[in-house]
Amino acid sequence: MPNNKGDTNGMVKKQPVSNEVTTWEKYAYTSIMCFTMITYGICNSTFFPAFVDLKYALNTSLNMIALISTFMCFGYIMGSLIGFLYKYINRQFTLIILLLIMGFTVIFIPYSDHLWQLYLYFVLIGMCAGTWNSTNNVWLIEMWQKQSGPIMQLSQFTYGIGTIIGPLIDRSYLLGEKDFNGDPMNAHLGGGGATQVLPDLGLNITAVVNGFNTTTTIDDSLERKRLLKTPFLISGCLHMIGPCLLLIMFIIRKYRYVPLKNKDVVDKSTLKLFNREGAPKLLIIIVTCIFLAFYSISEVIYLEFGATYFQYIPIRLSASKAAEIFSAMSLSYTIGRGVNIFVALKVKLHIIIAYHFLIIITAIITLLTVDQSLLHLWIGSLMLSFGFSPIFPAVFAFIGQHLEITNRIGTILIFAHACLNIIVPFILGTYLEKYPFVFPVGIIMNVSVGIVMYFIMLYIIRQTKRKYKDLKEYKVDKNQIPLKECI
Repeated sequence: MPNNKGDTNGMVKKQPVSNEVTTWEKYAYTSIMCFTMITYGICNSTFFPAFVDLKYALNTSLNMIALISTFMCFGYIMGSLIGFLYKYINRQFTLIILLLIMGFTVIFIPYSDHLWQLYLYFVLIGMCAGTWNSTNNVWLIEMWQKQSGPIMQLSQFTYGIGTIIGPLIDRSYLLGEKDFNGDPMNAHLGGGGATQVLPDLGLNITAVVNGFNTTTTIDDSLERKRLLKTPFLISGCLHMIGPCLLLIMFIIRKYRYVPLKNKDVVDKSTLKLFNREGAPKLLIIIVTCIFLAFYSISEVIYLEFGATYFQYIPIRLSASKAAEIFSAMSLSYTIGRGVNIFVALKVKLHIIIAYHFLIIITAIITLLTVDQSLLHLWIGSLMLSFGFSPIFPAVFAFIGQHLEITNRIGTILIFAHACLNIIVPFILGTYLEKYPFVFPVGIIMNVSVGIVMYFIMLYIIRQTKRKYKDLKEYKVDKNQIPLKECI
């Protein structure tokens, strides 16, 4: 039996690697993951429009229902940490199980009889979502490496498509808030003294008796639950298609990623910048984590409290008008990610990030000067959503070009992205009604920290590139690797 250690040149022949990701596997896995992002977006956008109906279904207050966001965020943080276990468990199979759990949990939400059950379901959903986001981003960067920029934008664009579809599934099954008579506002089909019937309920809410309107108060919690079962069943079943496809791929061709150091060609010059010896790897990770933590707060403020903010500014929009503008913002957000799929093919990621920060700053200034101008509000809102649209996937892909995003590093980044979001509902939920300016001020403060961290990232990358600019990297025969790397 040959002794590899006896090679006089200190080199050994490396066995061919047969488990690298092929081109068709890249496209197959990427397609499945993008489809799963659509269904993930559908699930997320199915929850929030149903808050009012869940309030009446469980006979509780909207404040208690709003805590769903906090419990979901808590679960998300827990789920993001599962990436640390991928050293011991198979990543693909774990993701399949958790995505299936998420789909089943979504289906069971309308069956909740108590708040603690609802909170538990959303902790589970958040945990599965945190695992999915962490794994999805790492997986795409692994497969596409320096070409990951457009793919990351595509992934987030498909999520945006899902957020548009979700409310469309919901709307036929939501009764919404009650009017002053205690009737569901979406249930009024007629006018005057006509009998008005809840859709598909067969329950007369208002009737004419001896020439007088008679209103009967009916506990419609069971009927609301019955109606909610349909959209949540649709969303949950759609979401389970993705993990089923991943399971088929797991059986046919299980995903295997071969790190650079184990590949046939070992060329130190091909190592990513911060994977080289002596590079400030820990520093760039810390700065990126700080960036993600504060920048993500600004996105959460905009996404969760935008429609509420519009109702308390001096122009005082109605709830329906605020919802209309917010829907347009969501569309602008999705279009922005779609546009940047193609922009990322031609423009460097750090430039995309920089000019979108300029758009965000311009949008915030426009919103601060709204006063009584509805036009300014529309322009500022659409600019803000367009500015936010590509930054998170672009930053993730940008760092991935200079640092090998392992399961552990991806977990740390997603954890940082979510860790501070849990405090946002408490702060804005408490002060937004009395002090609406906390909305733009909160965005300004967190975006400012993000911009500072971004320029620090660029400075670190620039200085590190200078350090290795004139370094002569050794190259070896493509069929050989240094003996010390085989031991």
